[in-house]
Amino acid sequence: MIHLVCLCGAMLLVSSILVLYRIEKGPTTIDRMVSVDVMTSILLGALALIAAMTRRSDLLVVFVVVSVVGFLGSVAVARSARRLDPSTRRILTREEARLAREAEEREAAEEREEAAAHRADSSGVKEEE
Repeated sequence: MIHLVCLCGAMLLVSSILVLYRIEKGPTTIDRMVSVDVMTSILLGALALIAAMTRRSDLLVVFVVVSVVGFLGSVAVARSARRLDPSTRRILTREEARLAREAEEREAAEEREEAAAHRADSSGVKEEE
């Protein structure tokens, strides 16, 4: 039995190290949020391992509290990370947002140049009577 508990503890340790790396290096907030959810699940697994090893049934309350806190944290982050503009399909990275802004600025500048050229063309044309 003790070998199985040690094996499970080692697997939980390795998975928590990998998840901590993802929390640190996650490119987006959503990646970090999912990693924190996975870390909450790993914590629940560790608590279940401790409860099974010590045969303590009073840890059920701790399971419920950690689960509810993890769920509420996920809901809070998901609500704050939702799209502001419903026409957008997903949350952009900083680089994608910068490129999108630059493209919009280029398009706006081209439209201003076309409008200025059109005004110059229409002001030079004489009306026939």
